[in-house]
Amino acid sequence: DEDYRNQATGLDLTGEFLPGWRSNLSLSHMLDEVDQAQDDPYNPGQIPDFVHTQRNVIDWQNDIALGDYQLLTAGLYSEAQHAGSQSYGLGYDAPDRINAVYLEDDLNSGPHRLVVAARNTHDQAFGDHVTWNADYGYDLTSMTRLTAGAGTGFRATSAEERFGFGGNPAVRPETSRNIELGLRQSQAATLLDCRQ
Repeated sequence: DEDYRNQATGLDLTGEFLPGWRSNLSLSHMLDEVDQAQDDPYNPGQIPDFVHTQRNVIDWQNDIALGDYQLLTAGLYSEAQHAGSQSYGLGYDAPDRINAVYLEDDLNSGPHRLVVAARNTHDQAFGDHVTWNADYGYDLTSMTRLTAGAGTGFRATSAEERFGFGGNPAVRPETSRNIELGLRQSQAATLLDCRQ
């Protein structure tokens, strides 16, 4: 027997400071609470088990057109999270904050497209981490694109993974590297032929 509450709220504000400069401010709030409604018979007098998570996010993204063939994106991101739990007599109370700044440049010229991006993330628990990616595409025809890309990734472990039941406080964040080659073929012509 348990009581639970889930809530998600979001607000997006979009506008243009100048022609070619589009700005979007995104605010979101998430709440997830589960409370056991009965006492643990094996631990009389203990607080009933619960898991509470709250997350507030602000993301301010700016898209700036630098001519007809280049789009620059820059933004600030901030996330405040608080997680608390009591489970089988073990509990944790873990606030965390993540701040990030990011930048992306999207260039298009004829059959060529290049996207280069970087992000610096400061995690209260794990410090600073810089990630990046670069993607290149070349249109062999109007229907076929050759692609190549490389990048890195970072994911901080959650409070539940570190402190929850069966968790490990010493677990480290996940990092990744990625390299890929691809060939993309549009099916629009095939679908059009099937309809005729």
